[in-house]
Amino acid sequence: MNASIIRSVSIGLAIVLLAPTAWAQTEEDVLGFSSLSHGSSARSLGMAGAFGALGADPSAAVINPAGMALYSTSEFSITPSFDVQRADAKHYGFNGTGTDHRFYFNNLLVQFAARGDAGSKWTNFSFGISYDRLASNHWERQVESKGVNSSIAQAFAAEANGTPYGMVDSILPYSAGLAWLAYAIDPLDTNGFTYTSAIPSGSLVDQTHTISSAGNVRSWNLFFAASCMDELFIGGSIGIHGVRNERITTHVETTLDEDLPLEKLTYKENLLTTGTGFDIKLGAVMRAGDAARFGLAFHSPIWLSLTDGYTTEMSTAFRDNGDRFNYESPEGNFNYRARTPLRVVASGAVIVGKVGAISADYEFADFRHMRLNHATGEVGAYDFSEENGIIKERFRVQHHLRVGTEWRIASKVYLRGGVGYWPDPYIDEDPRGGEALMRYTGGIGYRTQRWSLDFAGLHGSRTAGYYQYNPNFIEPTTETLKETRVFVTFSYRP
Repeated sequence: MNASIIRSVSIGLAIVLLAPTAWAQTEEDVLGFSSLSHGSSARSLGMAGAFGALGADPSAAVINPAGMALYSTSEFSITPSFDVQRADAKHYGFNGTGTDHRFYFNNLLVQFAARGDAGSKWTNFSFGISYDRLASNHWERQVESKGVNSSIAQAFAAEANGTPYGMVDSILPYSAGLAWLAYAIDPLDTNGFTYTSAIPSGSLVDQTHTISSAGNVRSWNLFFAASCMDELFIGGSIGIHGVRNERITTHVETTLDEDLPLEKLTYKENLLTTGTGFDIKLGAVMRAGDAARFGLAFHSPIWLSLTDGYTTEMSTAFRDNGDRFNYESPEGNFNYRARTPLRVVASGAVIVGKVGAISADYEFADFRHMRLNHATGEVGAYDFSEENGIIKERFRVQHHLRVGTEWRIASKVYLRGGVGYWPDPYIDEDPRGGEALMRYTGGIGYRTQRWSLDFAGLHGSRTAGYYQYNPNFIEPTTETLKETRVFVTFSYRP
């Protein structure tokens, strides 16, 4: 074995160790953990979540925990929800649509209120626990493209270039190795370790790309808040987060040139991400007379410890001799860490006597500070320097705005409405970017001294883009993602 082969084998062995990382964890994954909605009751959702200065609502535990001190009594509440999510995709001028729906519990609150000692400036205390679903990842996304002059097999051939002949399957077992075994790529120069696709460049194929995802990001929040002279309210919370996301991606190609031996190939990726994490929130709310309130809250990054489990599969079918091949990768497993950006939430509200309120929240988050890192205690592990470099270059500062209002229209009936704005996280030059997420909300509630029942609805829409495989070989797929949600909250105050 000559020196060049020894060098190539050494590089290949390094790729074996790093390939699961390169395949499974990207800057888009940590973006998903950072793009979270605040947990919400139907009352808060009806006002687009603009509740940072109003308080006395379950959403305060995850927006500004100081607002929990505005409760004057203990409260138990529960919020079931129903979602319908639709993805409209476009690729090479062809359209595709997928929908999914889900029933789940969005929020649960157990809150205890206590009065301070007589004569003390600390007049009220609040403590308890809340549960919130911060992200729902149930999507069905599909697009069929006709006559595309690109193939995923060409991307696999480029990936295999430089890999020793006959070792592609062991060095790249989750991607190009499967294409090698299934004859989707072939050797071009066995001495130079170059490869060619069984679907030549420029050949036309019909493609179907499907992404089925499920799972959520959720948190349990332990909070404590206190009121000083009923004018200054301070509070904090510790959030314990859980992650479970499943994603199945299936890419199917059928060649249109009947002279080509390869007729059809299918590449399938299965990914399951699980993990836990925590964050800390601190906040303050101040009354400015009876008509105005101002709030400020700091959210630490969410520190997550994650595990990816994954497999891939490749199948091919040939015209000339009817051969069919199907190969599955070994089961892969990789542990790593992720960190979301720090956030600052500034809030203001105007109280119109006992008739109504207008409230606004501004949220700052610098998505350039998202990070991926190796698991704790792993010496010499993959350092994610490339992915973190892309994060710093391709993402930008976020300025989120939520505005809502509530008005009493009868003695015990309240009407609500709001709008929220979340800009696209990618820089303008990134083709994955799109239009901002806009959410429009409305709701109605009935409130007595002991109990209340609230209803709210939400409709949101944004555009985004992604690459089905290596962007050097294909144009991005653009999507319009739409969500419709219905919330119901029942609250009881003993």
